Amino acid sequence: MRCRCFGRSAEPLGRAHVVRNGLLASLAGVGAAAVVTGPAGGSDAGMVAVAWCAGAVAGGLVTVAEDLVSLFRPVAPFHD
Repeated sequence: MRCRCFGRSAEPLGRAHVVRNGLLASLAGVGAAAVVTGPAGGSDAGMVAVAWCAGAVAGGLVTVAEDLVSLFRPVAPFHD
């Protein structure tokens, strides 16, 4: 079974995929709880912008994490 959470993948579904998806679900739950309870000290526009940018960068990295990890895996030697 292949993991197609973020598009086509040659990697079989594994422990890393389950951990990644569990962490994403946990973060979504924390975010939802934060929205429901409201800001503790009021919301500052600058901090909202920083949080939004950090979330966008983290989301982008999670999306391409499998590709980034594959860059550091050993490859089979080339034989003529």
